[in-house]
Amino acid sequence: MASQFAPESESPSATQRIDLRWETFDRQEVFRVDQENGRLLLNREYRDSILAGLSPSRDDVPLFKALLFCLLGPDFQDAKPTERCRRELARINRILVAASALGQG
Repeated sequence: MASQFAPESESPSATQRIDLRWETFDRQEVFRVDQENGRLLLNREYRDSILAGLSPSRDDVPLFKALLFCLLGPDFQDAKPTERCRRELARINRILVAASALGQG
């Protein structure tokens, strides 16, 4: 699924295309921001938990993905992530990992 994100301060015609992909990586991360390639990577290891029994599809969990776009949109605009930004991404990942663990039982 590819989505578009337009910062509030910019016109709708100034949208940036963000490619969303499910990939497998360390379980300490639910997502990764790949600024260089304009991608938001979701950890395939969490897909079943995020889907909560729904069938996987190209356009699955649109609300979850939209919320991530809202949280992470500014990270796609910055030329290079700052230390503060990296800490914030790590914090969001910790929250999502903990939430996933709660949903497991």
